[in-house]
Amino acid sequence: MLQSEEGNVNEAFNNVLWRIAPKTNYSGLPTLELRTHLAVLQCNEGASGILRVLGDMGIEAGRHAMIEARALNRKRVYDAEQRVKPTSKRARYKRKKDRRKQEDKQLQKEGVAYA
Repeated sequence: MLQSEEGNVNEAFNNVLWRIAPKTNYSGLPTLELRTHLAVLQCNEGASGILRVLGDMGIEAGRHAMIEARALNRKRVYDAEQRVKPTSKRARYKRKKDRRKQEDKQLQKEGVAYA
């Protein structure tokens, strides 16, 4: 799984899993298990891994599917490499800091709200 040294493996995996199997959509255990296996495969091998498994099952992927899988994997690697760059980290820190300042201003303006 691609991640930064500071990344949380569980959070990254959970993000992939919940995109494949949203918590809001009920499905039985066999379906959830299949979706979990797909999430593990996607995290470990990317889109090409899913096509490989389909090939093992006798379902051959077409040329366009292979091209798209390679493109998705390249993008996944590129994005992971970008996220660990110091400039990206600084930008994320600055956005988080700015967002907190904005939330604090809004809280001071409106006061504490209770449900």
